[in-house]
Amino acid sequence: MRYQRNLGLYPIDNRGFPDSPNGTLDQLLMNQTRHKILVLFLLLAAMFPWAAFAQVFISQQPQSQSLVTGARLTLTVQATGTGPLSYQWRRNGVNIPGANSSAFVIARFQPTDSGDYSVAVADVTGAVNSDTAQVRAANLSDLPFTDAMGDQNLITDANGTGRGSNVGATKEPGEPNHANKPGSHSVWLTWQAPLLGGVAKFDTAGSSFDTLLAVYTGNSVTNLTLVAANDDVSNCDDPARGFHSSQVKFNAQGGTVYHIAVDGLGGAAGDIVLNWDVNVFEGLLTVLNLMPSVTLGLPGDNLTLSVNVQGLVNYQWYLDCKPIPGATANLLRIDNLQASKVGDYTVHVKDLLGVETVSDAANVQINITDGRAINVAALDKFSEIAEGVKSGLTRSASRLQKSAVSGSPVRKKAGGLARGYRGTQIFSTVGSTKDPGEPNHCGETGGASAWYAYQPPATGLLILDTEGSDFDTVLAVYTGPGTDYASLVPVACDKDSGSNGKTSKVVFSVTKDTIYYIAVDGEGGTSGTVQLNYNLGVAPVFTQQPFTRTVSPGGSVTLSATASGVPAPLYQWYFGSDAIPGATNASLTITNFQSVDEGDYQVLASNFADSAVSARATLLLDSPLRLDSFNVRSGATSMRLIGQSNGSYIIQYSPNLQDWSSLVTNAVPNGIWAYVDTNLHASSGFYRAVSQ
Repeated sequence: MRYQRNLGLYPIDNRGFPDSPNGTLDQLLMNQTRHKILVLFLLLAAMFPWAAFAQVFISQQPQSQSLVTGARLTLTVQATGTGPLSYQWRRNGVNIPGANSSAFVIARFQPTDSGDYSVAVADVTGAVNSDTAQVRAANLSDLPFTDAMGDQNLITDANGTGRGSNVGATKEPGEPNHANKPGSHSVWLTWQAPLLGGVAKFDTAGSSFDTLLAVYTGNSVTNLTLVAANDDVSNCDDPARGFHSSQVKFNAQGGTVYHIAVDGLGGAAGDIVLNWDVNVFEGLLTVLNLMPSVTLGLPGDNLTLSVNVQGLVNYQWYLDCKPIPGATANLLRIDNLQASKVGDYTVHVKDLLGVETVSDAANVQINITDGRAINVAALDKFSEIAEGVKSGLTRSASRLQKSAVSGSPVRKKAGGLARGYRGTQIFSTVGSTKDPGEPNHCGETGGASAWYAYQPPATGLLILDTEGSDFDTVLAVYTGPGTDYASLVPVACDKDSGSNGKTSKVVFSVTKDTIYYIAVDGEGGTSGTVQLNYNLGVAPVFTQQPFTRTVSPGGSVTLSATASGVPAPLYQWYFGSDAIPGATNASLTITNFQSVDEGDYQVLASNFADSAVSARATLLLDSPLRLDSFNVRSGATSMRLIGQSNGSYIIQYSPNLQDWSSLVTNAVPNGIWAYVDTNLHASSGFYRAVSQ
């Protein structure tokens, strides 16, 4: 077996380890100390690779603006850095596709272009975020949003665009989580559909924060019937996914009163832009039954997704926006689950009139935790992971948000935080985005991050990597309260230390029960299938030590030791300070014991987390009783006697070699007796040992 020990990001030579026993034990221990000091320095450099250089300096920040419809929006930034600079403009934290210069322009501004804009400027040392420029529409009417649900906030227009705010708003007792997501700053609007009804569309495009949007009927927050709800726009033609805006479509019944709730994910708040329209000529949307839609399994599992639809319709299933050949029934079987089959599944349902309804996504992931599957998922948004940590139960990976598609709850198991010694989570980041305030992980601009939470069951050394991922990953680890991004404390990060130069790997010490937040992003905002692997090592600790004894000439003796640790440690026995070739078991047997075998024996137990050395066990020839050592120091007399095993001896004292008094009688099962006499005798005297 080949054994390679690593500390930090760097492999350490194997001298003195079981497969390479050359080198003395003293040299090994000295080398380990040197390596730990070196690796600590290198690990800090790997965690903060940009710290040794001057970062980008932004000398001119983008400026906030208020514009009328049709005006020209121009945002600019000026910065200096090391080498060529790259730019990535963002809206509400999400990368704007193609916005990669020092200026960002919208030729004809619309209210739906409103939001919080910023730019990440990067050089060879890493990326720095600019200040936020608040871009707002100047000519919008105020909508009568209220903190509490009620009828005093009624609007009746069939279409329109208006503004509002949820800053300072609260959540009422009994109020549901809108779109089944955590929020705490909801505001309400009441809308009465026109008499002819039609297909109603509401969205929050142009809002400045990550919105939650829900539509209900009912007369109180404790007596509501959900009509439609959404967190983020799910549109394969929009890689920005609406910049964290929300959108719903539903069959509006003529004259019916609907209650519209707008909240912010994870406590987000800001300026709201609400757009709505009713199309009386559009065909009625197909009614789909809603069920929870999270599916997690082990490799090789067979899973099922299904949808229930009223009426005669045609189906087409998609995986990450690509049609699945032959998947044209209401039930989709996912046979032999593998990494190539994880991701967001949607179904397009088309009725006989050609009207198509597209569901939001049902997310499929693979989880392996110490050989079994538990209901733990990687999620696009940190606030959802943090909420799962807070409640002790990681929320499902479902992004199903409107009344659309049902996914059968296959292999759902009790769980929460990932908590194990060895595990793998396989998931897709296709369609993932970045949040406002989210760090540039490992100094990379990124833009398609997913989050995971891990709680080690023991203190030890954690190896975390993305080996097996199919794109250029960025990996970062944080601790902290997790209340928001500002509360996160960086622990480790890496970009390209994996085996192919594109995957990532970090090695760091972890503390039992501490929550570690793990972010996986892609260099340049790329996305794909992530294979996140963790392996927790617990340093060896000896629970059974070898013990000293005497051995009959020509006899056999076995020394045994046991050490705990995860993974189970490997062993290497030493005679003196030299490794014994081939002595790599927990026990060591010596046959035909002779005087050349006398001496001190120790065993080294090691795994990738650390190593430990046992106590010394001295083996000596079993012979007639003899004095091995004698010392007088600080008023105490110490001696070591060696004789036959299982003997019994009396130590006597005399001041004159004539009058002897017995001091102690002792059985010596291992043939070696160390005795210390602390009694004060005359300035001179004599000791002898007598067999009993």
